Amino acid sequence: MTVDSAVSGAADAVGAAQSPARGRITARIDGLRCGACVRGVERALTAIDGVESASANLATGVVSVDRGRDGPCAAYLRAAVQDAGYDLPTETTTL
Repeated sequence: MTVDSAVSGAADAVGAAQSPARGRITARIDGLRCGACVRGVERALTAIDGVESASANLATGVVSVDRGRDGPCAAYLRAAVQDAGYDLPTETTTL
């Protein structure tokens, strides 16, 4: 999959609903291995309407997304990252 097709697929993610949301979402991301990976994730996320900026950090494996007034919900962002070939793992705690 090319970055262009991942961006296109991310922007058109099927079934991902938009919800009125604003603010920053920060999450761990799996699969970042190089600068090109970082740029691909950032590009996929910033292609989404309502995303003001996206920043992925290769060293920490963290992505931050700033959403505007009508920004996308977290599920939509997760779908975009997955379409680009990466994963935002779900943290779980076992008691």
